[in-house]
Amino acid sequence: MINDFKASMIHEFEMTDIGLMAYYLGIEVKQSHEILAKFGMENSHPINTLIKGGSKLSKYDEGENIDPIYFKSLVRSLRYLTATHPDILYEVDLISRFMEEPKTTHLKKAERILRYLKGTLEHGLFYPSTNNHSLIGYNDCDWTGDVDDQKSTTVRNVLKHLGVEQEQPTEIHVDNQLAIALANNLVFHE
Repeated sequence: MINDFKASMIHEFEMTDIGLMAYYLGIEVKQSHEILAKFGMENSHPINTLIKGGSKLSKYDEGENIDPIYFKSLVRSLRYLTATHPDILYEVDLISRFMEEPKTTHLKKAERILRYLKGTLEHGLFYPSTNNHSLIGYNDCDWTGDVDDQKSTTVRNVLKHLGVEQEQPTEIHVDNQLAIALANNLVFHE
């Protein structure tokens, strides 16, 4: 289908097929299959989910130490992919917290991201043109999921730091667990 489309475009317009995109707006675009090959995961078993529900990572996780240079290289490669795969952004951010002293559990999570990418090589995103730049949040609350410092990050503050301030309130869709806890606990209503 794609080859037919390219052939009809080349026939209709003066153009050339130059292969896979390498740069977009000055940003190097790494293709998922290149990163899979770089880390020896091209023959890995593909999966459909990034991280198992309820799994937590900590700097105190048990396991053997992993070469931090190798782990940093893996995380950096995954960070490149977040520009074209925003679906892995949260998980890549999660594992990047452990770049200084990675353990086997952290490496397994990084490899799970690679296996997810292997299973989604044919998936894509469509970004329609819009002037609506309002932030809408979706939250599956895990009650301070960072087991090391119990902190969470507010996306609105991150965007403000990046120079994208939003004047209107942020619409947030949350899971039932958080909504029920907020409704039942009067401390939250003060």
